[in-house]
Amino acid sequence: MSLRPWRVELADANAFVELHHRHHKPEVGHRWSLGVGDEVLRGVAICGRPKARGIDKRAVLEVLRVATDGARGACSYFYAAAARIATVQGFRAVITYTLQKESGASLRAVGWWPHELDERDPEWDFEGRGGQLALIDLPPPKGQDLGPKIRWLWLTGND
Repeated sequence: MSLRPWRVELADANAFVELHHRHHKPEVGHRWSLGVGDEVLRGVAICGRPKARGIDKRAVLEVLRVATDGARGACSYFYAAAARIATVQGFRAVITYTLQKESGASLRAVGWWPHELDERDPEWDFEGRGGQLALIDLPPPKGQDLGPKIRWLWLTGND
């Protein structure tokens, strides 16, 4: 199976995320979204402004969501494509976050660098946000913070 890129509107990307993402809700905004597929849409990536307050929103692009139906290589495809597109668009860096318990294999496969975040990192969390979810017996609702994160970084080489 050979995946090819598709231009995807945010509404279509969000519908795919709602069906296929393990723990996040759809996004409310984006800079652009990308899909891949063969005969049908097999995955989407939503890229936008960084959510952390301390990150330069003009110089850094964040991969906000990646969701696939399990198509082999689709996640790595999205992270590599985001890096290429961000370079062409003049961004200095691209970031994304995974849960600490996730392997990050798709990111490692295309050369992104991990940076483990402290659970109370001031760029990620602040007093008014309410902090991390307490560990309870019930799983948190979709879209809730699920614990410590790892920030992944790609430097574009643009200065």
